[in-house]
Amino acid sequence: MQQESLSLLAFQKKFRTEKACQKHLFQLRWPQGYRCPRCQHDQAYFHRTRHLYACKACGYQTSLTAGTIFHKTRTSLRKWFWMIFLMGRQKSGASMLSLQRILEIRTYKTVWVMGHKIRQAMAQRDVSYQLAGLIELDDTYVGGPKPGKRGRGAAGKSKVVVAVETPGDKPRFAAMRQVARVSGDEIMAMAQACLAAGVVARTDGWQAYRVLNSESSFHAPTVTGSGKNAGMSQIKVGTNLIILCLDNLSLTNYNQVNEFVKILPIN
Repeated sequence: MQQESLSLLAFQKKFRTEKACQKHLFQLRWPQGYRCPRCQHDQAYFHRTRHLYACKACGYQTSLTAGTIFHKTRTSLRKWFWMIFLMGRQKSGASMLSLQRILEIRTYKTVWVMGHKIRQAMAQRDVSYQLAGLIELDDTYVGGPKPGKRGRGAAGKSKVVVAVETPGDKPRFAAMRQVARVSGDEIMAMAQACLAAGVVARTDGWQAYRVLNSESSFHAPTVTGSGKNAGMSQIKVGTNLIILCLDNLSLTNYNQVNEFVKILPIN
């Protein structure tokens, strides 16, 4: 499922009113049009203030926001959508105080709860989604008070493995995992959890990534950092994408990383 990267102006145009946000949720819940969960009737009355659809046949009520982080909220959907957008675009982490001012949310407690729910949704989405197709894998070290050493090794820093789905010249989805060490066991555990069967994995040739050859569900990784393949233009494109994601990760604390996961399917 692909998510386009919308500019600020494009997002503003797409979700400029509360009605536009409601329409977006409706399309997510009923892509083929409304269907009553009880009797499958295709017509309903809409209670605007309560975000409820009442079936015209049996009267069964379905909330537009049921099962989402927006359910029973007193904050407008438009502000929720904007908060998700802004949190997803800030590389260095989103300040709840700044979001409170920007979105004109009355209390800090409200904006904090909203941010907490959004981060939880990001984490849940990350767990359930598996990357497919062409994948770039690399690792980095983040955090700690001192600069790290060249190569793989940095005392006091967190080790993070990153996998990026790269179908073209832009990253589509990514998964990040903190590991105890960059070993074959850790790489395989991440691959089994985050990568779909049949992926083509590209790496820099580090020995830990060789385990991807041992499972029939993964194709052999292509060395990107050395050897005869290092000069291939297609490989260079992919390498630049993984470096970009690692650079973005290094800008913030690991515990606050926005894991590039999909919250709203913006088509």
